[in-house]
Amino acid sequence: MQLARPLPMRLRSLFLVSPVLAIALACGGGGAGTGSNLKGDISGVVTDASGNPVRNAKVFYNRQNGHYTATNANGSFILEDVPEGSRRIGAELTINGVLLYGENDVDVFGAERTKSVNIVMSRDDEAASMEGQVVDRFGDALENARVLFNVNGYGSRLVLTDEDGNFRAGALVPGVDYEVYATGRGYDSDATIIRFNVREERSGARFVLEDGSDPSLAAPTDVSVVAWTSPRVATTNLKGQDPTGALRGFFDKRGKRAAGSMRKTVDMTPKDSRNGNWIGVDVQWTPPDRDYGHIGYGLYRGTTATGNLTGIEFIRDTLTSVFFDSDSSLQEGVRYYYAVSSLNTLYPDTNDSESPLSARANALTLGDMTTRTMDVSALRFNWNRANFAEQYTVFVFDRYPSYGVDPVWPAPNNDPQLDAATTTGTSLVYAGPTLTRGRTYYYLVLGSAENFGSRTTSVVRSFQAP
Repeated sequence: MQLARPLPMRLRSLFLVSPVLAIALACGGGGAGTGSNLKGDISGVVTDASGNPVRNAKVFYNRQNGHYTATNANGSFILEDVPEGSRRIGAELTINGVLLYGENDVDVFGAERTKSVNIVMSRDDEAASMEGQVVDRFGDALENARVLFNVNGYGSRLVLTDEDGNFRAGALVPGVDYEVYATGRGYDSDATIIRFNVREERSGARFVLEDGSDPSLAAPTDVSVVAWTSPRVATTNLKGQDPTGALRGFFDKRGKRAAGSMRKTVDMTPKDSRNGNWIGVDVQWTPPDRDYGHIGYGLYRGTTATGNLTGIEFIRDTLTSVFFDSDSSLQEGVRYYYAVSSLNTLYPDTNDSESPLSARANALTLGDMTTRTMDVSALRFNWNRANFAEQYTVFVFDRYPSYGVDPVWPAPNNDPQLDAATTTGTSLVYAGPTLTRGRTYYYLVLGSAENFGSRTTSVVRSFQAP
């Protein structure tokens, strides 16, 4: 096994964080060892083809032995104790008798968490598939080449080639445009755009990888971050109380208040506020112009505006523009700065294999958001101040706030209602549309700062309208 030469000084710390990943990169392949008894974790998000989070999906490594977890209200999951190696994970959910299904392949490394794994779901009875082969310029098969399928900008659907260079990808969504890249370290990629028909079984695809051209890449632009503090819930609880998915949809997809730093991204990790709630930071960027010599990104983090940043992740996916920072070291009341670099397929062996760092983006992490008893007769909502929050917004729903459920107050794209639902105090009287007497409604309180770039959410509560 030929190991890589020493890494560029700026990114050596990245691989010191995860030495197994450094070895996997040096081998040029994708597969982790399969003869180990070690186990690792997988965290990620389940979405539909448009990037909307899917709640209550069952995520599993081995359906037969009950090795599974479930997504919470923001579509996120943590699947623990998966054996080391190249593994396939699936997600399923039945709605009105219709089975939705999705899957992804992932490299699992012992005693580590593989982050930002995306699973895209669609109707199982309509799913498409694709078979093909990846070869070099001489027509020789390439084993462990990576074939990436991306439909929504999150982490790609990944499959690896076998010893004959062959691959098969199932559970593909029909009727949408996939970017498909075949990549391998040391080779320039081959790519195409494919739209599958319902139940199409496409075969005969052939990707030819040329020798690596060592392009000098531009840094990503428009890097933006959003910090979330959200209630700790068990991902195996199918009635999870984490409401961040519903609020991401409100602010980051349709809300006019959302600035460039508030795009729709998802994160979940069980850490780190003073009361043990989750803190995570969503990082998003605009990729550089497409280049077949591009293989992925370096992710950097620090706590100062001008000081050194530490490399925290190698993202070997040229099609993604999102990273979900789920590091357990993230803490409440800290301003974190992020920057991203572009890496080419010869990384780390040449001086041009990493771009300069992008401009830095930052966000402040907030404290826990907790509520007090509601005065139902007056429809007055009460809460405690959250550390570092500047204002508070009450959201009321006529159903449990999950995927596809908008609040009845404030309504999306309604700035006057959003203003009426927001205050700097610790209580607020409901001023929205008339509620149906005796009906059960749900509410939560969002604490925010810096134009909603920092957010903290309460658990979901319910009440009966008087």
